[in-house]
Amino acid sequence: NLDRFTLDQKTLLGFDKHVRLEHNPRLYLFFLLRVKMTPKSKLTGQEAYVREMVWPSNPDKSRSYHWLPREQTLSLRVEEVAEDTTAKIMREMNND
Repeated sequence: NLDRFTLDQKTLLGFDKHVRLEHNPRLYLFFLLRVKMTPKSKLTGQEAYVREMVWPSNPDKSRSYHWLPREQTLSLRVEEVAEDTTAKIMREMNND
């Protein structure tokens, strides 16, 4: 898990908004309910993948929750890309 300090320092959202907007457990629950209740033929590829991971059609296969994001967040990635872009521009300006 990402710690509170990292999210507060390196993202515009901060920890509280990250939990509320990007990593809200209720949203995962609603997603899983939708995936479980929707006929397989109407699921997208990602939804079908998650359904197979959580409720495997093969009884010998165990459940997996590896589809859940770990140590990742969209807001942190956006900030890292912005930092990389800024650093690249600064390097190019210094080379001129």
